[in-house]
Amino acid sequence: MTAKNIDQMPHEFAMLTDAELRRKTLGEQPLKISGADFITLEAFYEATWENVHFYDCIFYGMTRLSLLKNCVFERCQFPGSNFQGYGWDNVLFVRCDTLGEVNLMGGDESKAVRFVECDFGGTKEDPNHWGAVGTWAGEVSFENCTGKFTNVFGRDAISYKDCRFGSIDLSGGDYDYKTGTTYPGRMLLDNVKSDGRLRLGQRVSSLTVRNSAFTLLDMAQFKATGAVRFDNVTASGIAANGIDAASFTMIDVVLTGDGLVALGDTVMDAGRMRADAILLERVKCRMSKASIALSGAGVREKLDPTQTAVPQIILRECAIPEIELQAVNALNVALQNVDAQTADFSESTIGTLTLNGTGIVRKIDFTKASVGQVSGLVRYTTQEIVTEGSNVKL
Repeated sequence: MTAKNIDQMPHEFAMLTDAELRRKTLGEQPLKISGADFITLEAFYEATWENVHFYDCIFYGMTRLSLLKNCVFERCQFPGSNFQGYGWDNVLFVRCDTLGEVNLMGGDESKAVRFVECDFGGTKEDPNHWGAVGTWAGEVSFENCTGKFTNVFGRDAISYKDCRFGSIDLSGGDYDYKTGTTYPGRMLLDNVKSDGRLRLGQRVSSLTVRNSAFTLLDMAQFKATGAVRFDNVTASGIAANGIDAASFTMIDVVLTGDGLVALGDTVMDAGRMRADAILLERVKCRMSKASIALSGAGVREKLDPTQTAVPQIILRECAIPEIELQAVNALNVALQNVDAQTADFSESTIGTLTLNGTGIVRKIDFTKASVGQVSGLVRYTTQEIVTEGSNVKL
């Protein structure tokens, strides 16, 4: 890409610094700017760029706009740029690239922003040196994008579709520490693949992940006022401890790894989850010793257990060699048509435990557990059942 400085293009420069001049000159026709270099210029500070099509342009340094409206950036580059505006309204970035510690962000007056076939090229693994791309308000979508070592975010409605990422942070929603206001966003990942560590963060009203594949999905401490749902997802490992959501659902999920780092054979750590309903349906582990942990679900420090108990935990048609449900606080736990080698309910408080069509062939641990009722338990000659210190009578 070759370019010349925008201040050497007087016709275009004048209309970028004077929105009214652009309207008088071009009317409803877009201002087209091709092959221009943009460097930090005071003339553009808090300017309004409206109805402009940028093609093959490079944006260096800092550009701080008041409003960016009805604009298209096509095949543009943002190498370590700080390109921001108080509001982005109906803005399209198509086949654009960022590089390094870029800040490409629309402010809290933004809406209707799309990134299509863009690449977010962070250069350093240290998250303290990652760039950021997204908007602080409105709807933003990322379609057929690639990237790594970058924070890619939105606030009110955020979608990632057909994207391919390395290690990256995807986040939605926001919290204003000055006013104490929470802005929960709707977050969607559809056909997203990551071969690094993909981190999901912030606060959302709902999260849907479908038709996607991850090496490591890290959503620890994720908060949702509504539903968290996974459909047709493959992952080597999922870190999901401390999630707080109205409901947590996984359907047709395959866990392929042999354990999260420092957690032995655990391929999904969903410990200390708080949700009104937890459902795992057709969740399968490929490795013979893999475990899924829901330990500590419904437990919150300094809170009465009767106020924090999970109403319902269901595992249905799953193949999980080792099920970890230690220290669970739940009203109802049901395992329906589940294949497992071991199940650990030690130190749990469970109202009703139902085991329908479920074979736990090696060991069931009820040590120090309090279970109101157990039904459907199938006994095997090879099976060890430990009830020491519990109220379980078999």
